[in-house]
Amino acid sequence: MTAVHGKGKARAVVGGARNRERSVRAGAGLTRFILCAWVLWHTAFWPDRYLWEYTVEEATETKTECETLADQRATFMFGLPDGRGEHKERGGNVVGLYEGRKMKVSWSFRCLPDTIDLRKLN
Repeated sequence: MTAVHGKGKARAVVGGARNRERSVRAGAGLTRFILCAWVLWHTAFWPDRYLWEYTVEEATETKTECETLADQRATFMFGLPDGRGEHKERGGNVVGLYEGRKMKVSWSFRCLPDTIDLRKLN
């Protein structure tokens, strides 16, 4: 699932994160189904164009699994080779690519419950 926002324009490409259902007991012996998934969101931001791109990377059953994946993805992005005159900085699960002192792009990885859709918050 990808959404792109920038300068008053928005478009969304919807794929799918896998959601899992779990049966829970709700008072008086009633059973209902709820979705239980944590979604790993990848957000890219280009400050010179004031453009954000939101992508669902994966869905997991637990927050811990999701946070492990977020750290792995940030580590991978940080480990990619830099171009000439570029360098990366990392703070938690956010990686910024700089040319000199100017940020060219930042990538962040965060886990949210499957009930939150970042595309609808902006």
